[in-house]
Amino acid sequence: MGFRDLSLFNKALLAKQVWRLLTQPDCLLSKVFKSRYYPYSDILSAKTGSYPSLTWRSICGARDLFDDGLLWRIENGAKRHDPSGEYSVKSGYRALITKEPQHAENILVTTDIDKKLYSSIWDLQIPTKIKIHLWRSLKDYVPHLSNLVKGRLRVDSACPLCKEAPETLHHRLWFCRVLRHLWRNRLVNEGLNFALHEVVRLVQSFAQVSNFSQVFSSPSVTHRTLLWQPPISGFIKLNFDASFLENSNTSISAVLARDEEGQILGACTYPIADVANAFVAEARVCEWALYFVLDMGFRNLILEGDSLTVIKKLTSNKMDRSILSPISQNILSLERFFEKVSYQFVSREINRAAHALAMEGRHRVSPCFWVEEAPSSVANLAEIDRSAFFLWV
Repeated sequence: MGFRDLSLFNKALLAKQVWRLLTQPDCLLSKVFKSRYYPYSDILSAKTGSYPSLTWRSICGARDLFDDGLLWRIENGAKRHDPSGEYSVKSGYRALITKEPQHAENILVTTDIDKKLYSSIWDLQIPTKIKIHLWRSLKDYVPHLSNLVKGRLRVDSACPLCKEAPETLHHRLWFCRVLRHLWRNRLVNEGLNFALHEVVRLVQSFAQVSNFSQVFSSPSVTHRTLLWQPPISGFIKLNFDASFLENSNTSISAVLARDEEGQILGACTYPIADVANAFVAEARVCEWALYFVLDMGFRNLILEGDSLTVIKKLTSNKMDRSILSPISQNILSLERFFEKVSYQFVSREINRAAHALAMEGRHRVSPCFWVEEAPSSVANLAEIDRSAFFLWV
Protein backbone atom coordinates (compact mmCIF):
# COMPACT_ATOMS: atom_id res chain seq x y z
CA MET A 1 0.00 0.00 0.00
CA GLY A 2 1.03 3.61 -0.34
CA PHE A 3 3.59 5.20 -2.59
CA ARG A 4 5.82 2.98 -4.75
CA ASP A 5 9.04 3.49 -6.73
CA LEU A 6 7.75 2.99 -10.27
CA SER A 7 11.16 2.37 -11.84
CA LEU A 8 11.87 -0.50 -9.42
CA PHE A 9 8.39 -1.91 -9.92
CA ASN A 10 8.89 -1.86 -13.72
CA LYS A 11 12.18 -3.67 -13.22
CA ALA A 12 10.52 -6.33 -11.08
CA LEU A 13 7.95 -6.86 -13.83
CA LEU A 14 10.69 -7.28 -16.45
CA ALA A 15 12.44 -9.77 -14.17
CA LYS A 16 9.31 -11.90 -14.47
CA GLN A 17 10.23 -12.39 -18.14
CA VAL A 18 13.78 -13.36 -17.18
CA TRP A 19 12.31 -15.96 -14.83
CA ARG A 20 10.15 -17.35 -17.61
CA LEU A 21 13.13 -17.63 -19.94
CA LEU A 22 15.00 -19.49 -17.19
CA THR A 23 12.25 -21.88 -16.18
CA GLN A 24 10.53 -22.44 -19.54
CA PRO A 25 13.35 -23.08 -22.06
CA ASP A 26 11.01 -24.93 -24.43
CA CYS A 27 8.53 -22.10 -24.91
CA LEU A 28 8.56 -20.21 -28.23
CA LEU A 29 9.85 -16.98 -26.71
CA SER A 30 12.83 -18.75 -25.10
CA LYS A 31 13.71 -20.50 -28.34
CA VAL A 32 13.58 -17.26 -30.35
CA PHE A 33 15.72 -15.32 -27.89
CA LYS A 34 18.21 -18.15 -27.47
CA SER A 35 18.74 -18.55 -31.22
CA ARG A 36 19.13 -14.80 -31.65
CA TYR A 37 21.07 -13.64 -28.59
CA TYR A 38 22.63 -16.54 -26.65
CA PRO A 39 22.86 -19.75 -28.74
CA TYR A 40 25.86 -21.10 -26.76
CA SER A 41 25.11 -19.77 -23.26
CA ASP A 42 22.13 -18.96 -21.03
CA ILE A 43 20.04 -15.90 -20.31
CA LEU A 44 22.12 -14.82 -17.29
CA SER A 45 25.48 -14.84 -19.12
CA ALA A 46 24.26 -13.59 -22.50
CA LYS A 47 25.59 -10.32 -23.90
CA THR A 48 23.28 -7.49 -24.85
CA GLY A 49 24.89 -7.47 -28.30
CA SER A 50 24.80 -5.01 -31.16
CA TYR A 51 21.52 -3.52 -32.33
CA PRO A 52 19.36 -5.37 -29.78
CA SER A 53 15.60 -5.03 -29.79
CA LEU A 54 13.96 -2.86 -27.16
CA THR A 55 12.46 -5.96 -25.55
CA TRP A 56 15.82 -7.73 -25.25
CA ARG A 57 17.56 -4.60 -23.94
CA SER A 58 14.87 -4.18 -21.29
CA ILE A 59 15.10 -7.83 -20.22
CA CYS A 60 18.89 -7.58 -19.93
CA GLY A 61 18.46 -4.59 -17.64
CA ALA A 62 16.46 -6.72 -15.19
CA ARG A 63 18.88 -9.67 -14.99
CA ASP A 64 20.87 -8.20 -12.12
CA LEU A 65 18.06 -9.31 -9.78
CA PHE A 66 19.32 -12.84 -10.41
CA ASP A 67 22.99 -12.06 -11.06
CA ASP A 68 23.36 -10.44 -7.64
CA GLY A 69 22.12 -13.59 -5.94
CA LEU A 70 19.22 -11.76 -4.37
CA LEU A 71 16.57 -14.20 -5.48
CA TRP A 72 18.31 -17.57 -5.72
CA ARG A 73 18.88 -20.36 -3.27
CA ILE A 74 19.80 -23.98 -3.74
CA GLU A 75 17.53 -26.79 -2.59
CA ASN A 76 18.15 -30.42 -3.54
CA GLY A 77 20.38 -29.30 -6.38
CA ALA A 78 17.67 -27.18 -8.00
CA LYS A 79 17.52 -23.41 -8.39
CA ARG A 80 14.59 -21.85 -6.60
CA HIS A 81 13.45 -18.32 -6.04
CA ASP A 82 12.01 -18.58 -2.54
CA PRO A 83 10.20 -21.17 -0.38
CA SER A 84 7.27 -21.14 -2.82
CA GLY A 85 9.59 -22.06 -5.67
CA GLU A 86 8.29 -19.31 -7.97
CA TYR A 87 9.30 -15.76 -8.79
CA SER A 88 6.69 -13.09 -8.10
CA VAL A 89 6.69 -9.40 -8.93
CA LYS A 90 5.95 -8.66 -5.29
CA SER A 91 9.02 -10.46 -3.94
CA GLY A 92 11.20 -9.03 -6.73
CA TYR A 93 10.12 -5.51 -5.87
CA ARG A 94 10.79 -6.08 -2.18
CA ALA A 95 14.26 -7.37 -2.96
CA LEU A 96 15.02 -4.32 -5.11
CA ILE A 97 13.70 -1.75 -2.69
CA THR A 98 15.64 -3.36 0.17
CA LYS A 99 18.83 -3.34 -1.89
CA GLU A 100 18.61 0.33 -2.86
CA PRO A 101 20.61 2.54 -0.43
CA GLN A 102 18.12 5.40 -0.60
CA HIS A 103 15.37 3.05 0.51
CA ALA A 104 17.38 1.04 3.02
CA GLU A 105 17.64 3.97 5.38
CA ASN A 106 13.82 4.20 5.43
CA ILE A 107 13.30 0.60 6.51
CA LEU A 108 11.98 0.63 10.05
CA VAL A 109 12.92 -1.87 12.72
CA THR A 110 9.54 -2.59 14.20
CA THR A 111 9.60 -2.56 17.98
CA ASP A 112 7.15 -4.16 20.38
CA ILE A 113 5.52 -0.75 20.81
CA ASP A 114 5.09 -0.42 17.04
CA LYS A 115 3.52 -3.86 16.82
CA LYS A 116 1.09 -3.08 19.63
CA LEU A 117 0.19 0.23 17.99
CA TYR A 118 -0.53 -1.33 14.59
CA SER A 119 -2.44 -4.20 16.19
CA SER A 120 -4.58 -1.77 18.13
CA ILE A 121 -5.43 0.06 14.89
CA TRP A 122 -6.57 -3.10 13.11
CA ASP A 123 -8.62 -4.13 16.17
CA LEU A 124 -10.62 -0.90 16.17
CA GLN A 125 -14.34 -1.27 15.45
CA ILE A 126 -14.37 1.34 12.69
CA PRO A 127 -14.71 1.16 8.87
CA THR A 128 -11.79 -0.57 7.14
CA LYS A 129 -11.02 2.46 4.98
CA ILE A 130 -10.35 4.54 8.13
CA LYS A 131 -8.02 1.86 9.52
CA ILE A 132 -6.11 1.81 6.23
CA HIS A 133 -5.83 5.61 6.21
CA LEU A 134 -4.49 5.61 9.78
CA TRP A 135 -1.91 2.97 8.88
CA ARG A 136 -0.86 4.85 5.75
CA SER A 137 -0.52 8.05 7.77
CA LEU A 138 1.71 6.40 10.38
CA LYS A 139 3.89 4.95 7.63
CA ASP A 140 3.88 8.24 5.68
CA TYR A 141 2.45 6.43 2.67
CA VAL A 142 -0.01 9.24 1.94
CA PRO A 143 0.49 10.70 -1.58
CA HIS A 144 1.12 14.28 -0.48
CA LEU A 145 3.21 16.49 -2.76
CA SER A 146 6.52 15.83 -0.99
CA ASN A 147 6.12 12.09 -1.59
CA LEU A 148 5.12 12.71 -5.19
CA VAL A 149 8.26 14.79 -5.71
CA LYS A 150 10.37 11.94 -4.31
CA GLY A 151 8.76 9.64 -6.85
CA ARG A 152 9.43 12.17 -9.66
CA LEU A 153 5.73 12.60 -10.31
CA ARG A 154 5.76 16.27 -9.37
CA VAL A 155 8.34 19.03 -9.57
CA ASP A 156 7.08 21.45 -6.94
CA SER A 157 6.23 20.27 -3.42
CA ALA A 158 4.93 23.62 -2.13
CA CYS A 159 1.60 23.44 -0.31
CA PRO A 160 -1.06 24.58 -2.84
CA LEU A 161 -3.15 26.21 -0.09
CA CYS A 162 -0.78 28.35 1.95
CA LYS A 163 2.26 28.20 -0.39
CA GLU A 164 4.47 28.73 2.68
CA ALA A 165 6.14 25.30 3.06
CA PRO A 166 6.44 21.89 1.39
CA GLU A 167 3.27 19.81 1.65
CA THR A 168 4.00 16.93 4.04
CA LEU A 169 1.71 14.88 6.25
CA HIS A 170 2.57 16.98 9.31
CA HIS A 171 2.07 20.18 7.35
CA ARG A 172 -1.35 19.01 6.19
CA LEU A 173 -2.49 18.11 9.70
CA TRP A 174 -0.95 20.79 11.90
CA PHE A 175 0.99 23.58 10.21
CA CYS A 176 -0.87 24.71 7.09
CA ARG A 177 -2.25 28.17 7.85
CA VAL A 178 -5.32 27.76 5.63
CA LEU A 179 -6.26 24.36 7.04
CA ARG A 180 -5.75 25.54 10.61
CA HIS A 181 -8.29 28.29 9.94
CA LEU A 182 -10.71 25.67 8.63
CA TRP A 183 -10.24 23.39 11.62
CA ARG A 184 -11.04 26.28 13.93
CA ASN A 185 -14.02 27.33 11.82
CA ARG A 186 -12.80 30.89 11.82
CA LEU A 187 -14.20 31.36 8.34
CA VAL A 188 -17.71 31.40 9.79
CA ASN A 189 -17.32 32.47 13.39
CA GLU A 190 -14.55 35.06 13.15
CA GLY A 191 -15.11 36.52 9.70
CA LEU A 192 -11.75 35.43 8.34
CA ASN A 193 -11.41 36.32 4.65
CA PHE A 194 -9.16 34.43 2.22
CA ALA A 195 -9.39 33.50 -1.46
CA LEU A 196 -11.98 30.88 -2.34
CA HIS A 197 -9.65 29.12 -4.76
CA GLU A 198 -7.46 28.14 -1.82
CA VAL A 199 -10.09 25.76 -0.48
CA VAL A 200 -11.92 24.74 -3.62
CA ARG A 201 -9.83 21.58 -3.91
CA LEU A 202 -11.02 20.47 -0.49
CA VAL A 203 -14.68 20.43 -1.50
CA GLN A 204 -14.52 19.51 -5.19
CA SER A 205 -15.08 15.80 -4.65
CA PHE A 206 -17.99 16.41 -2.28
CA ALA A 207 -19.61 18.78 -4.77
CA GLN A 208 -19.39 16.25 -7.58
CA VAL A 209 -20.87 13.52 -5.41
CA SER A 210 -23.70 15.90 -4.44
CA ASN A 211 -24.44 16.42 -8.14
CA PHE A 212 -24.99 12.67 -8.45
CA SER A 213 -27.57 12.69 -5.67
CA GLN A 214 -29.47 15.53 -7.37
CA VAL A 215 -29.60 13.56 -10.60
CA PHE A 216 -30.93 10.48 -8.78
CA SER A 217 -33.79 12.49 -7.27
CA SER A 218 -35.58 12.08 -10.61
CA PRO A 219 -37.67 8.87 -10.52
CA SER A 220 -37.15 8.37 -14.28
CA VAL A 221 -33.41 7.79 -13.87
CA THR A 222 -32.02 4.55 -12.44
CA HIS A 223 -28.66 4.45 -10.72
CA ARG A 224 -27.59 1.38 -12.69
CA THR A 225 -27.45 3.42 -15.91
CA LEU A 226 -25.42 6.26 -14.41
CA LEU A 227 -23.06 4.80 -11.82
CA TRP A 228 -19.88 2.80 -11.90
CA GLN A 229 -20.61 -0.27 -9.80
CA PRO A 230 -18.03 -2.27 -7.83
CA PRO A 231 -17.75 -6.01 -8.52
CA ILE A 232 -19.41 -8.66 -6.40
CA SER A 233 -17.47 -10.19 -3.51
CA GLY A 234 -14.52 -12.31 -4.59
CA PHE A 235 -14.12 -10.55 -7.95
CA ILE A 236 -12.10 -7.59 -9.16
CA LYS A 237 -13.20 -5.21 -11.89
CA LEU A 238 -10.85 -4.08 -14.65
CA ASN A 239 -11.94 -0.91 -16.41
CA PHE A 240 -9.99 -0.47 -19.62
CA ASP A 241 -9.73 2.23 -22.27
CA ALA A 242 -7.42 3.20 -25.11
CA SER A 243 -6.30 6.55 -26.48
CA PHE A 244 -5.64 6.18 -30.23
CA LEU A 245 -3.26 8.63 -31.94
CA GLU A 246 -4.15 8.48 -35.63
CA ASN A 247 -1.21 10.60 -36.84
CA SER A 248 1.36 8.14 -35.49
CA ASN A 249 -0.75 4.96 -35.50
CA THR A 250 0.00 4.42 -31.83
CA SER A 251 -2.26 3.94 -28.85
CA ILE A 252 -2.07 4.19 -25.08
CA SER A 253 -3.61 1.26 -23.22
CA ALA A 254 -4.93 1.99 -19.73
CA VAL A 255 -6.20 -0.52 -17.17
CA LEU A 256 -7.62 0.29 -13.72
CA ALA A 257 -8.27 -2.54 -11.23
CA ARG A 258 -10.68 -2.05 -8.32
CA ASP A 259 -12.15 -4.33 -5.64
CA GLU A 260 -15.63 -4.82 -4.19
CA GLU A 261 -15.26 -1.69 -2.03
CA GLY A 262 -14.23 0.46 -4.98
CA GLN A 263 -10.63 0.70 -3.75
CA ILE A 264 -7.86 0.83 -6.34
CA LEU A 265 -5.77 -2.36 -6.48
CA GLY A 266 -3.54 -1.40 -9.38
CA ALA A 267 -3.27 0.58 -12.59
CA CYS A 268 -1.10 0.65 -15.68
CA THR A 269 -0.54 2.54 -18.92
CA TYR A 270 1.17 0.91 -21.87
CA PRO A 271 2.09 2.45 -25.27
CA ILE A 272 1.52 0.25 -28.33
CA ALA A 273 2.92 0.99 -31.82
CA ASP A 274 1.61 0.08 -35.29
CA VAL A 275 -2.08 0.13 -34.36
CA ALA A 276 -4.40 0.11 -37.38
CA ASN A 277 -7.38 1.94 -35.92
CA ALA A 278 -9.30 2.77 -32.76
CA PHE A 279 -11.13 -0.59 -32.72
CA VAL A 280 -7.81 -2.46 -32.73
CA ALA A 281 -6.58 -0.15 -29.96
CA GLU A 282 -9.59 -1.04 -27.77
CA ALA A 283 -9.13 -4.75 -28.42
CA ARG A 284 -5.42 -4.52 -27.59
CA VAL A 285 -6.07 -2.85 -24.25
CA CYS A 286 -8.56 -5.58 -23.31
CA GLU A 287 -5.87 -8.15 -24.15
CA TRP A 288 -3.28 -6.24 -22.15
CA ALA A 289 -5.64 -6.08 -19.16
CA LEU A 290 -5.55 -9.88 -18.86
CA TYR A 291 -1.74 -9.95 -19.02
CA PHE A 292 -1.59 -7.22 -16.39
CA VAL A 293 -3.92 -8.93 -13.93
CA LEU A 294 -2.33 -12.34 -14.51
CA ASP A 295 0.87 -11.14 -12.84
CA MET A 296 -1.15 -9.59 -10.01
CA GLY A 297 -2.50 -13.03 -9.12
CA PHE A 298 -6.28 -12.44 -9.33
CA ARG A 299 -8.45 -15.18 -10.80
CA ASN A 300 -12.06 -13.87 -10.85
CA LEU A 301 -12.44 -10.93 -13.21
CA ILE A 302 -14.98 -8.54 -14.68
CA LEU A 303 -13.62 -6.58 -17.65
CA GLU A 304 -15.51 -3.38 -18.36
CA GLY A 305 -15.01 -1.06 -21.32
CA ASP A 306 -16.82 1.52 -23.44
CA SER A 307 -16.15 -0.15 -26.82
CA LEU A 308 -19.40 -1.94 -27.74
CA THR A 309 -17.73 -3.53 -30.78
CA VAL A 310 -15.04 -5.25 -28.73
CA ILE A 311 -17.45 -6.41 -26.00
CA LYS A 312 -19.81 -7.89 -28.62
CA LYS A 313 -16.93 -9.78 -30.28
CA LEU A 314 -15.93 -11.33 -26.96
CA THR A 315 -19.44 -12.30 -25.86
CA SER A 316 -20.74 -13.54 -29.22
CA ASN A 317 -20.92 -17.23 -30.14
CA LYS A 318 -20.43 -16.42 -33.83
CA MET A 319 -17.04 -16.78 -35.49
CA ASP A 320 -15.21 -13.46 -35.72
CA ARG A 321 -13.89 -12.82 -39.24
CA SER A 322 -12.95 -9.17 -38.72
CA ILE A 323 -9.55 -7.55 -38.28
CA LEU A 324 -10.04 -8.05 -34.53
CA SER A 325 -10.20 -11.84 -34.85
CA PRO A 326 -6.55 -12.66 -33.89
CA ILE A 327 -6.79 -10.42 -30.83
CA SER A 328 -10.19 -11.66 -29.70
CA GLN A 329 -9.09 -15.28 -30.12
CA ASN A 330 -6.01 -14.64 -27.96
CA ILE A 331 -8.15 -12.94 -25.31
CA LEU A 332 -10.45 -15.95 -25.17
CA SER A 333 -7.46 -18.30 -24.97
CA LEU A 334 -6.10 -16.36 -22.00
CA GLU A 335 -9.28 -17.10 -20.06
CA ARG A 336 -7.94 -20.57 -19.26
CA PHE A 337 -5.56 -18.99 -16.73
CA PHE A 338 -8.50 -17.65 -14.71
CA GLU A 339 -11.43 -19.20 -12.88
CA LYS A 340 -14.08 -16.76 -14.07
CA VAL A 341 -13.97 -13.96 -16.67
CA SER A 342 -16.87 -11.83 -17.87
CA TYR A 343 -17.15 -8.75 -20.10
CA GLN A 344 -19.43 -5.75 -19.69
CA PHE A 345 -20.11 -2.69 -21.80
CA VAL A 346 -20.54 0.70 -20.10
CA SER A 347 -20.81 4.28 -21.31
CA ARG A 348 -17.84 6.62 -21.56
CA GLU A 349 -19.16 8.55 -18.54
CA ILE A 350 -19.07 5.46 -16.33
CA ASN A 351 -15.67 4.51 -17.73
CA ARG A 352 -14.23 7.99 -17.16
CA ALA A 353 -11.59 6.91 -14.64
CA ALA A 354 -10.03 4.53 -17.19
CA HIS A 355 -10.33 7.23 -19.85
CA ALA A 356 -8.50 9.71 -17.59
CA LEU A 357 -5.77 7.10 -17.06
CA ALA A 358 -5.37 6.74 -20.84
CA MET A 359 -5.02 10.52 -21.15
CA GLU A 360 -2.43 10.43 -18.36
CA GLY A 361 -0.52 7.79 -20.32
CA ARG A 362 -0.07 10.18 -23.22
CA HIS A 363 2.44 12.09 -21.12
CA ARG A 364 4.54 8.99 -20.37
CA VAL A 365 6.89 7.50 -22.97
CA SER A 366 7.31 4.13 -21.28
CA PRO A 367 4.99 1.62 -19.57
CA CYS A 368 4.00 2.68 -16.05
CA PHE A 369 2.50 0.68 -13.21
CA TRP A 370 0.91 1.61 -9.90
CA VAL A 371 0.14 -0.66 -6.94
CA GLU A 372 -2.90 0.19 -4.81
CA GLU A 373 -2.84 3.75 -6.13
CA ALA A 374 -3.10 5.75 -9.37
CA PRO A 375 -2.26 9.25 -10.65
CA SER A 376 -4.12 11.89 -8.68
CA SER A 377 -6.49 12.79 -11.55
CA VAL A 378 -7.52 9.14 -11.83
CA ALA A 379 -7.64 8.51 -8.07
CA ASN A 380 -10.00 11.48 -7.63
CA LEU A 381 -12.42 10.13 -10.24
CA ALA A 382 -12.23 6.64 -8.73
CA GLU A 383 -13.08 8.07 -5.30
CA ILE A 384 -16.03 9.96 -6.78
CA ASP A 385 -17.25 6.72 -8.42
CA ARG A 386 -16.95 4.86 -5.13
CA SER A 387 -18.57 7.57 -3.01
CA ALA A 388 -21.44 8.09 -5.46
CA PHE A 389 -22.29 4.38 -5.54
CA PHE A 390 -22.27 3.90 -1.78
CA LEU A 391 -24.15 7.17 -1.30
CA TRP A 392 -26.95 5.79 -3.47
CA VAL A 393 -27.10 2.31 -2.00
